[in-house]
Amino acid sequence: MKIILAPDSFKNSLSSLNVCKSIEKSILKIRPEATIISIPVSDGGEGFVNILSNHLKMEMIAKNITGPLGEKTIAEYGICENTAYIELAQTSGIQLLNQKDKNPYKTTTYGFGELILDAINKGIRKFILGIGGSATNDGGSGMAQALKFEFYDKSGHKIKDKMNGDLIGNCSEIKSSKIEKILKQCQFLVACDVSNPLLGKTGAVYTYAKQKGANEEDLPILENNMANLNRLFFSDLNMNVQHAPGSGASGGLGGGLLAFLNAKLVSGSELILDTLDFEDRIKDADLIITGEGKMDFQTLHGKIVSEIVKKAKQNKIPIYGICGILENSDQYLNDFEKVTQLINFSNVKETMKNPEKYIELAVKELF
Repeated sequence: MKIILAPDSFKNSLSSLNVCKSIEKSILKIRPEATIISIPVSDGGEGFVNILSNHLKMEMIAKNITGPLGEKTIAEYGICENTAYIELAQTSGIQLLNQKDKNPYKTTTYGFGELILDAINKGIRKFILGIGGSATNDGGSGMAQALKFEFYDKSGHKIKDKMNGDLIGNCSEIKSSKIEKILKQCQFLVACDVSNPLLGKTGAVYTYAKQKGANEEDLPILENNMANLNRLFFSDLNMNVQHAPGSGASGGLGGGLLAFLNAKLVSGSELILDTLDFEDRIKDADLIITGEGKMDFQTLHGKIVSEIVKKAKQNKIPIYGICGILENSDQYLNDFEKVTQLINFSNVKETMKNPEKYIELAVKELF
């Protein structure tokens, strides 16, 4: 048998690479003669650069940058064939913060901009950006500030603190970047699999801010701050991004990338699978196994698992799923031969703590 393993990570538990290792080890106990090809995947969040680096043989560059709360941290990005691959989760990711430290007023994308600037200073002009898993709600203003855009408060004073979800509400003017000519020479492709607009009930704040530490009473304040930034996009940068699909991604970073850098938002799933030569590598496969920590309504609507399901169907390859938790299981009956969840064997806390043990049980059940 030729078996393809293509899982996303099990968030807060196991990386996609380690999910592959665990599934492979478990399969070989049952089918030692099987040929197994591991293709760990990412939706543009945590692990995005690491996964692509294994396939593209990137030069990895470590940089001391600003973390989500202004602290110093180390982040890596990759360069391959004069293209920089940069991941927001390393600089401003929610996984970098404890629950008590999550704060959408204070978190910043400044470090993300620092990595982009470092690559620009190395002569790179083409960028592939993964923006999943953010802890931020600053509309990309922190990133822009690192790229030499200037922000002024309502008293006309230049804002020197790192821009964040609070300061965008007190901003009255944005001045173009001091490296504007260089930025115009750059091409930015953004892996983005959400279609949320910048503002409104399905926008950046009302959809995602609670995950980042906001309370119900914070939402109107944060929304007003984001609306203020959106007005400045229009008045100072001559960019109308409010209704652009994906502008609400990652606390408005999607909109900020459009407004500040004239970026192009593309399907992250398609970009990643194309980069990994996924379609060529699954030819003649007898079986594909995919999955993620939680499979729910969103999984089959734009997430990378849904793209893998689509590729399996197009190539008439049976597909199985392994996940931590499965919600709305009826949705999956027509898409998968079978899906097994780790909580069939124990509780959520235990399966997250010892996922390898329960992945082995899930594999036995599938086979």
